[in-house]
Amino acid sequence: MNEIGKIPPQAIDIEESIIGCILIDKNAIDRISNVKAEYFYKENHQKIYECILSLNKRSQPIDDLTLTEELKKTKYLDQIGGPYYISQLSSKANFSSNIEHYAKILIEKYARRELIRISSDTINQSFDEVEDIVETLGFVNKSIDNITNNVFDIEENKSISEIVKKSIYNYSIRDAKYQKGEVDGIPTCLNKLTKITNGWQNGDLIILAARSSMG
Repeated sequence: MNEIGKIPPQAIDIEESIIGCILIDKNAIDRISNVKAEYFYKENHQKIYECILSLNKRSQPIDDLTLTEELKKTKYLDQIGGPYYISQLSSKANFSSNIEHYAKILIEKYARRELIRISSDTINQSFDEVEDIVETLGFVNKSIDNITNNVFDIEENKSISEIVKKSIYNYSIRDAKYQKGEVDGIPTCLNKLTKITNGWQNGDLIILAARSSMG
């Protein structure tokens, strides 16, 4: 409960499902590279996700056994409920293909909690007449910018390796669909282009350009 008597926005079932999907699908973690441990509401899930990120950074496999060993090393295993809790999370996995949608919900809940925290701090600072109002306004603007830029992970904040990794993965998915004769976007009159894009996708801005005299 927060200071206004309400439970902060959260989605524990989504948190469990995200971790469960990662444990059963080796590619799931790469599709939510913008998710940080702090986005999880439950502290145990934050600890678990920190260990998942550590394994992934070292290119180690992520499953019940490797995660349990990593939690042992960091001395979090007993705190989060032991190996039994990890096995329970695996059973909470829904469709791993939906993990990106689950991540959006997770991030939205975190952003709402952050807005509530910022609003509470702003109210307290605004009532304190000793506080410089310009500094208070600066605090609000900076805090909102942090949510916009960091929480929603604008492209400029990603490393080149993350962008390339995700692009290659997305291309492999589109290519697999194309080989099956599936085009989930709007087909073009250029077969090679349709194969690469799997059709024009919703929200894309696509520019075709070439040097002069290239036709």
